[in-house]
Amino acid sequence: MTMQELLAQALVWESEEFFRLITGSIHDAIFVTDLEGRLVFANKRAEAISGYRVEEFRGKELWCILVPETLAQAQARLDAVRAGETPSPILEGQIIRKDGSLAWVEVSASNIEQNGRVVGRLGVVRDVTDRKRADEALRESERRYRLLAENSTDVIWVRDLNLRLTYISPSVAKLRGYTAEEAMAQSPEESLTPASLEIVGRATVEELARERAGQADPFRSRTVELEVKRKDGSTVWTEVKISFMRDETGRPIGILGVGRDISERRRVEDNMRLQSAALEAAVNGILITDREGTIIWTNPGFTQLTGYDADEAVGRTPGILKSGRHDAPFYHDLWQTIRSGRAWHGEIVNRRKDGSLYHEEQTITPVRGRDGEITHFIAIKQDITARKRLTERLVQTEKLATLGELVGGIAHELNNPLAVMLGHAQMLRRTGQDPQVEARVAKIVDAANRAARIVRNFLTAVRRRPPEKTAVSINEIIQKTLDLLTYQARVGNIEIVTDLSPDVPLAAADQQQLQQVILNLANNALQAMRSAHGRGRLTVGCDPSPDRSKVTIRVSDDGPGIPPEHLPRIFEPLFTTKPPGEGTGLGLAIVQAIVTEHGGTLAVETECGRGTTFTVTLPIGTPVALEPAHLTLPAIPQGLRVLVADDETPVREMIVEALRGKGARVEAVSNGQEALDLLSRSTVDVLILDVRMPGMTGTQLWERIKSVSPDAACRTMFCTGSVVRETTRRFIEDTGCPTVSKPFEWSEFFAAVAEVLSRATQNGKPPHASATVTASV
Repeated sequence: MTMQELLAQALVWESEEFFRLITGSIHDAIFVTDLEGRLVFANKRAEAISGYRVEEFRGKELWCILVPETLAQAQARLDAVRAGETPSPILEGQIIRKDGSLAWVEVSASNIEQNGRVVGRLGVVRDVTDRKRADEALRESERRYRLLAENSTDVIWVRDLNLRLTYISPSVAKLRGYTAEEAMAQSPEESLTPASLEIVGRATVEELARERAGQADPFRSRTVELEVKRKDGSTVWTEVKISFMRDETGRPIGILGVGRDISERRRVEDNMRLQSAALEAAVNGILITDREGTIIWTNPGFTQLTGYDADEAVGRTPGILKSGRHDAPFYHDLWQTIRSGRAWHGEIVNRRKDGSLYHEEQTITPVRGRDGEITHFIAIKQDITARKRLTERLVQTEKLATLGELVGGIAHELNNPLAVMLGHAQMLRRTGQDPQVEARVAKIVDAANRAARIVRNFLTAVRRRPPEKTAVSINEIIQKTLDLLTYQARVGNIEIVTDLSPDVPLAAADQQQLQQVILNLANNALQAMRSAHGRGRLTVGCDPSPDRSKVTIRVSDDGPGIPPEHLPRIFEPLFTTKPPGEGTGLGLAIVQAIVTEHGGTLAVETECGRGTTFTVTLPIGTPVALEPAHLTLPAIPQGLRVLVADDETPVREMIVEALRGKGARVEAVSNGQEALDLLSRSTVDVLILDVRMPGMTGTQLWERIKSVSPDAACRTMFCTGSVVRETTRRFIEDTGCPTVSKPFEWSEFFAAVAEVLSRATQNGKPPHASATVTASV
């Protein structure tokens, strides 16, 4: 071989090596076929794409690895080449790989010409299977997205950065009444209320500012509530989730929004806010617990009622309010009721945070979950302490009124025979009996007076008699009263200690009634200490208030104290814990009645085993000195004409006997009608009327007499065994007629008769004969 041939061969070898190097380095497959489609050449990449080795296909037609559709397209292109036409250079189709799988390929083919004649085809094949799959996935995603957008009840929209709509889903028709086309044509001002438009604009500006500041988050979204306009002129509230749409560089190119109708939710939320506000504002205390009774919520009313803030109560149980007044079965029944699904309603005594007790009316209602099981309990609490006290006072008042009627009747029935006993005993005294008879008469008088005092105590406990206030020294009253108890205290091994402020001012009070208060309280204390441990200390103190408008009296003992179960009843008339014969149950009732009539208050503090303190607070008031009035009263003249009207025969006969003993001419009747009949026939100087008579009472009789003869009415005195009713007492006071209460001293009785005569004389109508005496009334 010549050098020239060697050089030519070397160039060929070099050219072939260079060709193999190029074709082997290309990622795409390269093939060459003749005009019949038989393979002439293929690179290694062709093997990777098809799965066949080149040797297996060299000289064979490539049609066999094409799917029918792609084969038809390839043959059509080859026929066009043969016909001298120039088909599209790009063919996209599928091949069947050696393993039977399909692969998408993109074939770019061109003619191979030699001497102006097409001798074959050169093709470049690119495996686009992954791209086709991605495209298909994208198309499927777009299809699904559009399907979702077109059928979603939520409204999906896209706006550009100038807030112009570029897409909106058909569901806008249901939300706003506009078709998608109509909504697309609207500006933001036409679709949003001014306030909502401002929200969208502000949100857009803020998010764009975040983007410019380098704080972009491609996954960030923002949820806002917008009020949009409907076609019928109304508006509807929507919740819209807004996010940026971004290009491949992450730059915002639009705004994607997904909105839904929240009208119902807003309505529910508004109702819940209203209900919550109502619960918060409720005066009643309200608490909610879980099924186990742990508090999870309280309202301000609960705090006001119990003193516990919400933070202090939440996480604890209502047991923090237990007062100890209810036993275990009470709470067991309560829990059994509510856990069975029934509401519990009742009254309960609870304890506040400060330790004070209060009465509450409580309703506990179970709350069930969706599955029907009890999940929570709601308790509504109403403070009824004031109502209970008022009810107790009303009951007490009613009891006192009833008791007053009863005691009034009893007093009337007792005082009449007592009046007979005491009156005849006094008359017997004046007859000058021997000493033994005198002693027996004195015992009768003492016994009658004692019985009369008992009756008066009953009356004091159940009636309200205005005190006769004068300027009194309370310290002096206390000291004199305690002096009466010195012997009793010494015998009982009880020390009496006084703590009396020296600057207590004079007070306006009824001295006898105030002495009764001190005596009753001190007596109770002495008896309690003596019966408890046979010794003790009684301390009585008195101090003025800083402004000297009130005075406080304290009576303290170190006795056994008052049991809690007895404390609510200690002021009830006839309530006593003392053995029979040692107490009437009137002492504290009398004390309370007197203190109340003085405009004061009575309080008690007690501790079992430590003692009791009663505190009396009285207003100083303006004392009015009641000096005895010295009047010149005429003596009872001989022949004085007197009419006695009393339904009690023994009393009536006794009064007649006493008056006749004074030389009076006396007519006696047993009822009001008889008195009117007698007065219609004759005149009298003095009328003595019993207040309580059957048929026509003494006060009714007086009114009848006054309507006929005012002069006769002015000559009246009343005699009564009991004046209980306030109206009766005031009526008698308004008449100005003197009154004596049975049983009475004869001196008191005749002084009243003399006062009637004096009033008649002052009115210019003296009796037929008169004399004068000086008497103090």
